[in-house]
Amino acid sequence: MRAVFERDPAACARRQEEIAWLANALLAGCTVDARAFTAQEVSDAVLATCNLGLEYWPAAWRHGAPLSDDFLVDQDLVTVFQVGWTVLHDDVCAHAVSRLMEALASLPPHGRETDADLAALRGTLRRYWRAGTAWRARDALDVLATLDLPTWATLLGLIAECPVALSTIQPAGRPRPRTVDPSAFVFISERAQIDAVAAFLDTLPEAFRG
Repeated sequence: MRAVFERDPAACARRQEEIAWLANALLAGCTVDARAFTAQEVSDAVLATCNLGLEYWPAAWRHGAPLSDDFLVDQDLVTVFQVGWTVLHDDVCAHAVSRLMEALASLPPHGRETDADLAALRGTLRRYWRAGTAWRARDALDVLATLDLPTWATLLGLIAECPVALSTIQPAGRPRPRTVDPSAFVFISERAQIDAVAAFLDTLPEAFRG
């Protein structure tokens, strides 16, 4: 945005208006951690999602060339946000549900009551995943807390209207903490975080087996 301001202050003003519009849209129609956004959170979420959109800007749209510093002089942020939001839902929320279903299908028996709850969870996950509203399965995840509490808390962050990363989402080479504060999350803004989410999801079968 600094480059946009230096190149075209009027374009910078339009981008700021778009940021405000996106923030209001999230406040009106979305939640984070199953509650309303705070003013700071909604601003952070918009900026993080736009940054993610820039990192995942389709190569075909830029003809294979890297984005220039003044890319946002002519490119609106609403479209950039939409690219990032699609990544969040496809590569985080929906992908987390898909990998969770795979992990649950391979679990050994855990007892009659737990197994019944897990079977019900698989059905709920499958229904919402197929409907394209994977975040609606979030409330059915409670049974996972009995298998691994940090993993359950992390999945609550990922399978959400606005997916977020807890401290258990770590870059390669860093150990995962065994305790986690569900209220201490960050908004996903970089490709490296998406890669860390994928790495975390690879650990689900091991985590649930104990």
